Amino acid sequence: MKEIFEIGTWVGTEDGYGQILYNRPLYVEEFTLATKLGKKGELDRVMYICKVFCSFEGKVKSKFLVRNYTSVQELSKKEKGLVEKTKSDNPERYKEYITEEGKEILLRQVFLTYKVEDDQVDEILEKIRNISKALKPFFTFKEFVKEFKKNEMPFSYQDFYKKGQSYIRSEVVSLRFDSILYATKNKESIFCSVVAVKI
Repeated sequence: MKEIFEIGTWVGTEDGYGQILYNRPLYVEEFTLATKLGKKGELDRVMYICKVFCSFEGKVKSKFLVRNYTSVQELSKKEKGLVEKTKSDNPERYKEYITEEGKEILLRQVFLTYKVEDDQVDEILEKIRNISKALKPFFTFKEFVKEFKKNEMPFSYQDFYKKGQSYIRSEVVSLRFDSILYATKNKESIFCSVVAVKI
Protein backbone atom coordinates (compact mmCIF):
# COMPACT_ATOMS: atom_id res chain seq x y z
CA MET A 1 0.00 0.00 0.00
CA LYS A 2 1.34 3.41 -0.92
CA GLU A 3 2.26 5.86 1.82
CA ILE A 4 -0.64 8.06 2.89
CA PHE A 5 0.44 11.52 4.02
CA GLU A 6 -0.94 12.53 7.41
CA ILE A 7 -3.34 15.40 8.05
CA GLY A 8 -1.38 18.60 8.70
CA THR A 9 1.61 17.57 6.55
CA TRP A 10 3.05 20.30 4.31
CA VAL A 11 3.16 19.07 0.72
CA GLY A 12 3.64 20.24 -2.83
CA THR A 13 0.49 20.40 -4.92
CA GLU A 14 0.00 21.47 -8.52
CA ASP A 15 -1.06 24.91 -7.19
CA GLY A 16 1.81 25.48 -4.73
CA TYR A 17 2.72 24.50 -1.17
CA GLY A 18 0.07 23.80 1.43
CA GLN A 19 -1.18 21.54 4.19
CA ILE A 20 -3.33 18.44 4.05
CA LEU A 21 -6.70 19.04 5.70
CA TYR A 22 -8.11 15.57 4.91
CA ASN A 23 -6.71 12.37 3.46
CA ARG A 24 -9.40 10.18 1.91
CA PRO A 25 -8.44 6.64 0.93
CA LEU A 26 -11.07 5.61 -1.64
CA TYR A 27 -11.64 1.89 -2.12
CA VAL A 28 -13.18 -0.07 -4.97
CA GLU A 29 -16.89 -0.37 -4.21
CA GLU A 30 -19.72 -1.94 -6.17
CA PHE A 31 -20.54 1.32 -7.93
CA THR A 32 -16.86 2.04 -8.65
CA LEU A 33 -16.85 -0.87 -11.09
CA ALA A 34 -18.76 1.39 -13.49
CA THR A 35 -15.55 3.27 -14.28
CA LYS A 36 -12.64 1.36 -12.70
CA LEU A 37 -11.07 -2.05 -12.85
CA GLY A 38 -10.16 -3.87 -9.69
CA LYS A 39 -11.58 -5.97 -6.90
CA LYS A 40 -14.05 -4.75 -4.35
CA GLY A 41 -12.25 -3.57 -1.21
CA GLU A 42 -8.94 -2.78 -2.95
CA LEU A 43 -7.46 0.69 -2.54
CA ASP A 44 -8.46 2.72 -5.60
CA ARG A 45 -6.68 6.00 -4.85
CA VAL A 46 -6.06 8.50 -2.09
CA MET A 47 -7.74 11.87 -2.41
CA TYR A 48 -6.07 14.75 -0.56
CA ILE A 49 -7.90 17.92 0.36
CA CYS A 50 -5.34 20.68 0.92
CA LYS A 51 -5.24 24.38 1.72
CA VAL A 52 -2.56 26.11 -0.37
CA PHE A 53 -0.45 28.78 1.36
CA CYS A 54 2.10 29.94 -1.20
CA SER A 55 3.44 29.50 -4.72
CA PHE A 56 6.53 27.48 -5.62
CA GLU A 57 8.48 30.76 -5.48
CA GLY A 58 7.30 31.53 -1.93
CA LYS A 59 4.69 34.17 -2.81
CA VAL A 60 1.75 34.05 -0.40
CA LYS A 61 -1.55 33.34 -2.17
CA SER A 62 -4.01 36.23 -2.28
CA LYS A 63 -6.73 33.67 -1.51
CA PHE A 64 -6.08 30.45 0.36
CA LEU A 65 -7.55 27.82 -1.93
CA VAL A 66 -8.96 24.56 -0.60
CA ARG A 67 -8.73 21.99 -3.36
CA ASN A 68 -8.71 18.24 -3.88
CA TYR A 69 -5.70 16.43 -5.35
CA THR A 70 -5.06 12.84 -6.36
CA SER A 71 -1.30 13.39 -6.11
CA VAL A 72 0.84 15.43 -3.71
CA GLN A 73 4.60 15.47 -3.17
CA GLU A 74 6.72 15.33 -0.04
CA LEU A 75 8.71 18.54 0.40
CA SER A 76 12.47 18.51 -0.08
CA LYS A 77 14.73 20.18 2.48
CA LYS A 78 14.98 23.25 0.22
CA GLU A 79 11.20 23.45 -0.21
CA LYS A 80 10.65 23.13 3.56
CA GLY A 81 13.10 25.99 4.08
CA LEU A 82 11.24 28.15 1.54
CA VAL A 83 7.91 27.49 3.29
CA GLU A 84 9.39 28.30 6.72
CA LYS A 85 10.91 31.53 5.40
CA THR A 86 7.62 32.54 3.76
CA LYS A 87 5.78 31.90 7.03
CA SER A 88 8.27 33.95 9.07
CA ASP A 89 8.34 36.80 6.50
CA ASN A 90 4.53 36.99 6.47
CA PRO A 91 3.35 36.34 10.05
CA GLU A 92 -0.03 38.09 9.67
CA ARG A 93 -0.88 36.28 6.46
CA TYR A 94 0.23 32.98 7.99
CA LYS A 95 -2.06 33.63 10.96
CA GLU A 96 -4.91 34.25 8.51
CA TYR A 97 -4.00 31.03 6.70
CA ILE A 98 -4.20 29.02 9.93
CA THR A 99 -7.45 30.53 11.17
CA GLU A 100 -9.37 31.06 7.93
CA GLU A 101 -12.04 28.47 7.22
CA GLY A 102 -12.28 27.30 3.63
CA LYS A 103 -15.44 28.66 2.04
CA GLU A 104 -15.48 26.27 -0.90
CA ILE A 105 -17.63 23.17 -0.55
CA LEU A 106 -15.80 20.33 -2.27
CA LEU A 107 -18.29 17.84 -3.63
CA ARG A 108 -17.49 14.44 -5.06
CA GLN A 109 -20.11 13.26 -7.52
CA VAL A 110 -20.61 9.65 -8.59
CA PHE A 111 -22.83 8.99 -11.61
CA LEU A 112 -24.46 5.65 -12.45
CA THR A 113 -26.17 5.61 -15.83
CA TYR A 114 -29.04 3.31 -16.85
CA LYS A 115 -30.98 2.76 -20.07
CA VAL A 116 -34.70 2.54 -19.37
CA GLU A 117 -37.97 2.30 -21.28
CA ASP A 118 -39.59 5.55 -22.42
CA ASP A 119 -42.63 5.13 -20.19
CA GLN A 120 -40.57 4.35 -17.06
CA VAL A 121 -38.81 7.69 -16.65
CA ASP A 122 -41.38 9.54 -14.54
CA GLU A 123 -41.87 6.52 -12.29
CA ILE A 124 -38.11 6.20 -11.76
CA LEU A 125 -37.64 9.89 -10.96
CA GLU A 126 -40.46 9.72 -8.42
CA LYS A 127 -39.18 6.53 -6.78
CA ILE A 128 -35.64 7.91 -6.45
CA ARG A 129 -37.11 11.01 -4.76
CA ASN A 130 -38.90 8.69 -2.31
CA ILE A 131 -35.70 6.70 -1.68
CA SER A 132 -33.82 9.93 -1.04
CA LYS A 133 -36.38 11.00 1.55
CA ALA A 134 -36.12 7.63 3.31
CA LEU A 135 -32.33 7.70 3.60
CA LYS A 136 -30.45 9.18 6.55
CA PRO A 137 -28.74 12.57 5.96
CA PHE A 138 -25.50 10.61 5.43
CA PHE A 139 -25.58 7.14 3.92
CA THR A 140 -23.48 4.48 2.20
CA PHE A 141 -24.14 2.83 -1.14
CA LYS A 142 -25.20 -0.34 0.72
CA GLU A 143 -27.86 1.65 2.58
CA PHE A 144 -29.05 3.13 -0.72
CA VAL A 145 -29.31 -0.38 -2.23
CA LYS A 146 -31.42 -1.53 0.74
CA GLU A 147 -33.95 1.27 0.08
CA PHE A 148 -33.73 0.71 -3.67
CA LYS A 149 -34.78 -2.93 -3.28
CA LYS A 150 -37.81 -1.93 -1.19
CA ASN A 151 -39.17 0.24 -4.02
CA GLU A 152 -39.65 -2.36 -6.80
CA MET A 153 -37.68 -0.42 -9.37
CA PRO A 154 -38.08 -1.37 -13.05
CA PHE A 155 -34.35 -2.12 -13.32
CA SER A 156 -31.62 -3.58 -11.14
CA TYR A 157 -29.22 -1.23 -9.37
CA GLN A 158 -26.43 -3.43 -10.80
CA ASP A 159 -27.41 -2.75 -14.43
CA PHE A 160 -25.47 0.48 -14.78
CA TYR A 161 -23.23 1.00 -17.78
CA LYS A 162 -19.61 0.15 -17.18
CA LYS A 163 -16.61 1.91 -18.66
CA GLY A 164 -16.31 1.28 -22.39
CA GLN A 165 -19.78 -0.25 -22.61
CA SER A 166 -21.90 1.24 -25.41
CA TYR A 167 -25.65 1.50 -25.65
CA ILE A 168 -28.25 2.62 -28.15
CA ARG A 169 -29.75 5.79 -26.77
CA SER A 170 -33.42 5.56 -25.92
CA GLU A 171 -34.23 7.01 -22.53
CA VAL A 172 -31.28 7.31 -20.20
CA VAL A 173 -31.46 8.04 -16.49
CA SER A 174 -28.43 8.88 -14.39
CA LEU A 175 -28.30 8.57 -10.61
CA ARG A 176 -26.03 11.21 -9.10
CA PHE A 177 -24.59 10.57 -5.64
CA ASP A 178 -23.07 13.58 -3.84
CA SER A 179 -20.40 13.32 -1.16
CA ILE A 180 -19.18 16.36 0.80
CA LEU A 181 -15.38 16.50 1.10
CA TYR A 182 -15.06 12.96 -0.29
CA ALA A 183 -16.15 11.57 3.09
CA THR A 184 -15.48 7.89 3.84
CA LYS A 185 -15.84 5.44 6.70
CA ASN A 186 -14.65 1.82 6.97
CA LYS A 187 -13.72 1.61 3.26
CA GLU A 188 -17.11 2.98 2.20
CA SER A 189 -18.01 6.33 0.69
CA ILE A 190 -20.44 8.48 2.67
CA PHE A 191 -23.02 10.26 0.53
CA CYS A 192 -25.30 13.14 1.48
CA SER A 193 -27.79 12.97 -1.41
CA VAL A 194 -28.91 10.98 -4.43
CA VAL A 195 -30.96 12.35 -7.31
CA ALA A 196 -32.14 10.91 -10.63
CA VAL A 197 -31.70 12.97 -13.77
CA LYS A 198 -32.99 12.25 -17.26
CA ILE A 199 -30.15 12.77 -19.75
